[in-house]
Amino acid sequence: MLINNLLVLTSAIWLGLMNKEVAEPYMDEPFHVGQTRSYLAGNWSQWDEKITTPPGLYIVGVGWARLCEAAGFGESRDVPVLRALNTVFYALTAITISRLANSEKVAKVLTKKKPIAAQQPHVAAQILTFPFLFFYSAFYYTDLASIFSILVLMLQLCHNHALLPLVTSIWAVSLRQTNIVWVALCYCTVILHDAGVEDVLQLFQIDKVASLFKKIFFTRRVGVVAVVLGFASAAYVNGGIVLGDKSNHEAVFHPTQMVYLTALVAVFFPFLCFEGVVGIVKHRSAGKLFFVVCWGVASYVCLKWFCITHPFTLADNRHFTFYIWKRLQMQNEESLLRFLFIVPSCGGVLGVLQAFANTPKVLLLTLFLATCASLVPSPLFEPRYYLTPIVLLILVASVSRSISFPSSMLHIALHTFINVATVSLFLFKTFTAPDGTVG
Repeated sequence: MLINNLLVLTSAIWLGLMNKEVAEPYMDEPFHVGQTRSYLAGNWSQWDEKITTPPGLYIVGVGWARLCEAAGFGESRDVPVLRALNTVFYALTAITISRLANSEKVAKVLTKKKPIAAQQPHVAAQILTFPFLFFYSAFYYTDLASIFSILVLMLQLCHNHALLPLVTSIWAVSLRQTNIVWVALCYCTVILHDAGVEDVLQLFQIDKVASLFKKIFFTRRVGVVAVVLGFASAAYVNGGIVLGDKSNHEAVFHPTQMVYLTALVAVFFPFLCFEGVVGIVKHRSAGKLFFVVCWGVASYVCLKWFCITHPFTLADNRHFTFYIWKRLQMQNEESLLRFLFIVPSCGGVLGVLQAFANTPKVLLLTLFLATCASLVPSPLFEPRYYLTPIVLLILVASVSRSISFPSSMLHIALHTFINVATVSLFLFKTFTAPDGTVG
């Protein structure tokens, strides 16, 4: 646990540096901070139309801010007070991942091998150092609370709690509406295990389908039905799942999101992908090789005809995606640079296949479908959207022992290097805007 404690301490230091160098709300923070301040002022009916997510974070933020103010840790409206909430969620996420990684009940659900009771502190560290998770732990965003809620839900379901998963599911959806997909995934994962379904073909067997039906409607898992129906009703009344600024967040068909996701897996977890390559060579797996080739062809098709450039991508040079799009000329249909995504995407697919090497194959299908449902309708390339599927991927790989200890440690080292470089660049590399202001 020492390494996890050090990471939480590092996150707190990062928060302190952030508050010192960037005292005012930054990037998307003005919307989140502004809405929370409205609630703190008692204006519960006021809503910023530019915000597209539910108010779950802001309601928790009000309680947190009041608590900090009562304890003498600052004014409730202060940006540092609100940002500190995410550092708390970062610490809670560390605890939750550790419990998931070292729980035999969780291992029984996620792996087809005999569970091994052994402490795995590196599992949490590998996820906590993931650059997008660590970097945004100092921002007042919904990401940390959202991931924490999904991980807690998975833990509760694996430990067969009755009422708590329903409460956690509602809270998760109140943080981010797309969490309905991950709530459904968590329930499906446990229900499939309860029904003894391990292979995709078993989904077409009458006895297994009947067993699934019983597990959904005649056990404590029935809560997921209530959550899904409630969400569907709210979406129908709202005219869609997007709140606020619907014009810039219209649903589209954007399968290229899966190319970007797998490419990020290769970039940030290259040693998992390398183990996938070794596995194919060692076992001479022609089937996996054929699948990767097909994925490469599909990636070309997606990049050629389904590459969407959202106006937000090129509107703000404070985002990493701005520079990726600019350097690879993604908005230029004649540019061949965009096809550079194909190689890392294929490598990422190898990593995904390796991650599920020791799990029931039906789990890979459920994660794939859930990820598609969450990402493909979105026109915006935003790495934060990939946090939940990547965290779940690495959790499954670690719990099922599909990734080796040396690879995990190498990932931690790689992530630490990237985090140091990114934080240093963000805090100390300034630029001068055309109007002369320094940012």
